[in-house]
Amino acid sequence: MANYKIVSHAGAGLPLNVATTTTISRRTNVNIWSDTGSNDQKWSITSLGTNQQVKSLNNLSYMLNANTSTWNCDVYTSNADTYINFILVSTGVYRLQLASDTTKYLTAEGTTSGSNVKWAALNNTTAQQWKITTVSTNDSGSSVATDADQLRKEFQKVGDYDGAYGLQCVDIVRWYVDTYTTLNSTSGHGKDLVANLANKYGLTISSTPKAPGIFSVAGGYHTWGCSGSTYGHTGVVVSVNTTKKTATVIHTGSSLADENPNSWKSDYSYPASGVTFVYLGNYMK
Repeated sequence: MANYKIVSHAGAGLPLNVATTTTISRRTNVNIWSDTGSNDQKWSITSLGTNQQVKSLNNLSYMLNANTSTWNCDVYTSNADTYINFILVSTGVYRLQLASDTTKYLTAEGTTSGSNVKWAALNNTTAQQWKITTVSTNDSGSSVATDADQLRKEFQKVGDYDGAYGLQCVDIVRWYVDTYTTLNSTSGHGKDLVANLANKYGLTISSTPKAPGIFSVAGGYHTWGCSGSTYGHTGVVVSVNTTKKTATVIHTGSSLADENPNSWKSDYSYPASGVTFVYLGNYMK
């Protein structure tokens, strides 16, 4: 699996884009748009072969989809109309054929920013040819993975990442691990995520933070943004000041469900009772 940018008109056009500035949801439209470098224009694909899903890096639960009542292209959760065949045209250039109806191909309806994208019959024009190139999750040479403000903007479009119980602290950590690292996130309460990820991949748990990484607060502790609940808390470590012994983190919770942005940026002192960390810097995409 790799991350890709998909550019219309055989690479002479604009990137394929999730057309939203808020939370991605079912039927969020897809268009082409000027290159922003954001995760709205980055797609996770297992391989450029047949019967593949093209998942948005903003939320991997949503992927390119055909609305078969209109043949518009949007994003949706996994179903029969989210599978695509990649047909090679020339080096790095493909047609995207809908696997559930092989008469339909991904088509840019225009050449300007905001032009819609639909599924249409083969027409042998460059409007149905897409240049696909691998990308990282870094923008303009700087690491988004440790940029708290940019991460908060990206997560604002995601929210309830795992689709369970609404917005919870675990959503931002699971999204971060799946989007910015080569690892797969683990389930569990906030108090469990550091231990569960470490146990799955043989990572070292520490009482000292290191960025990029994640933290967990054990249940019952009133520290690091935790209310003291039995479920604990979790979040992402984006920077550490070893002189002041402080860590900058981003985290979220149910009280932010209707807020913009739906995450906090906080500075905490360490070491702190009940708080553990795992470093992810060796596994970044």
